[in-house]
Amino acid sequence: MTRGTAVREVERKYELPPGCDVPALSEVPGVGSETGPERVTLDAVYYDTADLRLLRHGVTLRCRRGGDDAGWHLKIPAGEDARTEIRLPSQDSVPRELAAMVRSYTRAEPLAPQARLHTDRTRRVLLDSGEIPLAEVVVDRVDATGPDGQPHRWSEVEVELAAGGPSLADAVEARLRDAGITRSASPAKVARVLGVPRRMAPELDRESTAGEVVLAYLREQAAVLAACDVAVRRDEPDAVHRMRVAARRARSTLRSYRTLLRNPPDALAGELGWLGVQLGAARDVEVQWARLVARLDEEREPADERVRARLDRFFADRAERARGVAIEALDSDRYLRLLDALDLVDTNAKAEHGAVKVIPKALAAVVSTVDTRVRAVDAAPPGADRDELVHRVRKAAKRLRYAAEAARPLNRSAAHAALARFIGLQDLLGEYQDAVVARAQLRELAADSGDGFVFGVLYQREREIADAQVARLDHAWRQAKRALKPLLVHES
Repeated sequence: MTRGTAVREVERKYELPPGCDVPALSEVPGVGSETGPERVTLDAVYYDTADLRLLRHGVTLRCRRGGDDAGWHLKIPAGEDARTEIRLPSQDSVPRELAAMVRSYTRAEPLAPQARLHTDRTRRVLLDSGEIPLAEVVVDRVDATGPDGQPHRWSEVEVELAAGGPSLADAVEARLRDAGITRSASPAKVARVLGVPRRMAPELDRESTAGEVVLAYLREQAAVLAACDVAVRRDEPDAVHRMRVAARRARSTLRSYRTLLRNPPDALAGELGWLGVQLGAARDVEVQWARLVARLDEEREPADERVRARLDRFFADRAERARGVAIEALDSDRYLRLLDALDLVDTNAKAEHGAVKVIPKALAAVVSTVDTRVRAVDAAPPGADRDELVHRVRKAAKRLRYAAEAARPLNRSAAHAALARFIGLQDLLGEYQDAVVARAQLRELAADSGDGFVFGVLYQREREIADAQVARLDHAWRQAKRALKPLLVHES
């Protein structure tokens, strides 16, 4: 499957009132000169589902004629004022590559034309003293129609950064504001035509209900899952890890705050666990490949080329198979049903109680679980049983961490401090688990090569690393638990 060309754009949009002109910008600090104006005509057809599922998530899909980047453009949110644009050449219908990338948004709904835009664009480029492009400033006069056939006409200004940074964007914005040109309330041209406002996250605080706090966190993870779906299909670095973590966060939240939800979420939690497993092999290969290459370099200087080649072949084969498993899961109807179920999570009457009365009790229950499991590790000798016990601590500690993340609106400063302390605990437990997995990989490598001694040395090193983490576990947990105390205080 063709992945297309990906471009990151950082852009701000502004309203251009009738009779108002864009001022000269060559005197903005850092700008040496400006080129243009250059005129170009653009025609675009925007595609979406009938209920505008893409646009409601800040995603746009269009086919455009004119300009130097004609073709299909898929734009995905990538932070404040930023989007990732994926481009493919023109063709008559929606490219199947792009349709697959937005499947987590569209689900089973078909994509169809929803709006047509004709734009007369006047373009200028801001240059520094060395004539390096800093930003592109365009005035767009738009003539558009939506599904109802009603015309929409307006003018706007776009400032897209090139080599310039946020300070340049702020300086340009100040000049525009002085000229009566202010930020647009619409996140995209097509949103203005179709009447979809800019999405705003709910504002939560100590006065919010427990249901509002928990559902907001679940909605956040659902949005991350959908966004990471695109990144995983494009094989972007760390995409599998981010998607897997979002699934874990949602699953842990369903379990930690189970009593606050209208219907028992056990089935959905199980499906999120299934998704984590499908993504897990790809993530484990990433981690273990990098880990054992680094360990080999530490032990042998320089690393034996034959051993390194054996290591690379071993993991390359597994990486290809694991990626196939992940993509197959994302292409499945089961995955779409999971996303639908996550969208439908609702709260019961108990969840309407104040968050400060309910959520600390749920947190305290998870703290007790971690306590019990840490004590079991302390009493266990080295071996497979201890490995499993530490893994159980790791799972409970992650669940606690995610429950604390969801509880941030109750006490943001305390939550920030507690989560910072949890980094050390999670790193320790993660290092232990990685050492356990690495030993299993090394046993397989040693049994299937003539370099058993080398892999045996690495195996012993991983055993030592695991023992060192266990020795630090009790202290790290006590510190994390102490940092959590302000979040465990509930109001009666």
